[in-house]
Amino acid sequence: YDDVAAASDAIVAQLAGDRGTVDVAYSAELDRVALRGEGLDDLEPGLRYALWAIADETPIPAGLFDPDDGAIDDAVDLTDVDAQAWGITIEPETGSDVPTGEILYYAET
Repeated sequence: YDDVAAASDAIVAQLAGDRGTVDVAYSAELDRVALRGEGLDDLEPGLRYALWAIADETPIPAGLFDPDDGAIDDAVDLTDVDAQAWGITIEPETGSDVPTGEILYYAET
């Protein structure tokens, strides 16, 4: 997370939710998005947290993440995204093309 957040073009946001905290950092220069969070619920087998980059009100899949004892600290490749907001849902472990659940964490950038 720290490497992405420290990039010269990094966009960093704290996502608001009912449980725990989640920060997202995106760098177009690095083509990476990173999440750091704590206090998240562990999920049932077959489910994962899904990050969505929201551009022009359209959610774009941005990565799947698994908490470890309620904490997430991970980064994935993500290119050519001009997100005005970020959201997190719970999705099947293989992901989905559009959110199937409610947005649990959200922030505008």
